[in-house]
Amino acid sequence: MRLRPTQECAPLWVSALMLALAGCSSGPNDPAALRLGVTTTGASPDPDGYSYVLDGGTPAALAPNDIVLMGGLDVGVHQLVVDGVAANCTLDGGTSHSFTLSEGDTTDVLLAVNCVATSPPSVTTTPLAGTPYGVAVSASGVVYAAQIGSTTLARGDLSTRSFTSSVTVGFTPPHVVFNPAGTIAYATLQTGQGLAVVDVATNTLTTTVPLGNDGFNLIVAPNGQRVYVTTANGTLYVVDASTNSVITTVDVGPAANGLAFSPDGAVLYVSSQDAGTVVSVDPATNNITRTYTLGGMPQRLAVAPDGSKLYVANETTGLDVVDVASGSVSSISFATPGYGLGLTPDGTQLYVLLPEAGEVRVLDRASLTPVKTIFVGGIPRNVVFSSDGTALVANEQAIVFIQ
Repeated sequence: MRLRPTQECAPLWVSALMLALAGCSSGPNDPAALRLGVTTTGASPDPDGYSYVLDGGTPAALAPNDIVLMGGLDVGVHQLVVDGVAANCTLDGGTSHSFTLSEGDTTDVLLAVNCVATSPPSVTTTPLAGTPYGVAVSASGVVYAAQIGSTTLARGDLSTRSFTSSVTVGFTPPHVVFNPAGTIAYATLQTGQGLAVVDVATNTLTTTVPLGNDGFNLIVAPNGQRVYVTTANGTLYVVDASTNSVITTVDVGPAANGLAFSPDGAVLYVSSQDAGTVVSVDPATNNITRTYTLGGMPQRLAVAPDGSKLYVANETTGLDVVDVASGSVSSISFATPGYGLGLTPDGTQLYVLLPEAGEVRVLDRASLTPVKTIFVGGIPRNVVFSSDGTALVANEQAIVFIQ
């Protein structure tokens, strides 16, 4: 526990004893003061503490066990908001606290945080040949790994965390996704310049949709009716899933390599690594409605559950956070490039893949504070989540299952 006055003696109004010790005097007309305290108990306490904002002002740090004295405050009602509480910890009374300050008085606001023990993640590494780069898992637990160093997708099972068969799809497949029903898998072909369509029930290639350039990444619309495919030259192909025919193309910027839908499916975001941008596309018209300029080398994308924030892994900045409405961008550095990115099914955590470090950094999505670091080895490129929350990471050497 430590004591941290935020202002000099004159404006700080604390107890008479403390004032006497500090060589200060108090009077009946001194302004109002606040003594903010926090105690953290339980196992696995929040290691980096918290932050607080008084009346919408500038955020300030608060250690796990701390006392902060604030003087010179206005008399009346004030609002305190606390942020940065780890997912395994609970703040009594919630994160927002209202209180009234009286002239000449010091008001105590005491916060209690209780944390529960967090078990280390269960990590299973399943080695796989052919440079596994992309991975997908269906609701029924079928797993496909795109082996960019080969011509195949490896097929596995979530329950056994093993791969027992494969399907030949064409040259250098970097990414694979399922349709919502889990009946069809789609894979991009890089040097093969195509979109491979696989029948999951029979594990066979049914057709290949030609692309005019190297196939990069892809996503299926939430309703399963469209497949969106990006290429090296920055073309977004819009493919009719019922006929496997190209409806139209959109220029979204060179090396277009990240795609994500807004929660309501009304906006498709696409990143351009070489242009340093993310565009928003209206799926109803296939028109670009806005361009966000981030700089650096933006890669994979994720969208907040309420659609207000766009999260972008960036090889230059680490992780960019874009306010969708205003377009403002803030960044979090990991001192190493960010590449893969995934949002947990419950929307509470972001998994940021750091290929040069062989790590996955897990952040609390709301506060963007660190939760844990998981060393997966290899060169982690892409992450997806099963319906039960298991994370599957492709690291060019294996598929790593994290639970």
